Amino acid sequence: MKKLVVPRLVASIIVMPVLCAFALVLGFCGAMAICSNQFGIPPGFFLRTALGSVNFADYFSGMFKTPFFGAIIAILGCHFGLITRGGTGRGAGDDADGGGDLHLHPHRRLLPHQGEHLHFPREMKAFGHLLA
Repeated sequence: MKKLVVPRLVASIIVMPVLCAFALVLGFCGAMAICSNQFGIPPGFFLRTALGSVNFADYFSGMFKTPFFGAIIAILGCHFGLITRGGTGRGAGDDADGGGDLHLHPHRRLLPHQGEHLHFPREMKAFGHLLA
């Protein structure tokens, strides 16, 4: 178990801040491109004013949370990966799809229609009170 979970946990904790910084840079570049093309604001002016208005506390408060989110993602991913059954190829897909109406697949609805109830996989029953 240590050989399966710990490397993924450590990797997620390390990589999540890097992904957050990358997303931050891409967000700044996208905002700078939109402001330049749509509003005629020079990129240099946008960069100076945007970076001048963001202080280190704002940056740190966002980056501080990312290792914890990485740990949560890794722990949940490993947990649900380790409890699948049915062998390779079928087990994980069957367990992921066997939960009712709450799915992350783009071709299925995420929330039930009015008057319907959410149905959770049996492993998520403990978290149902948080989502209801």
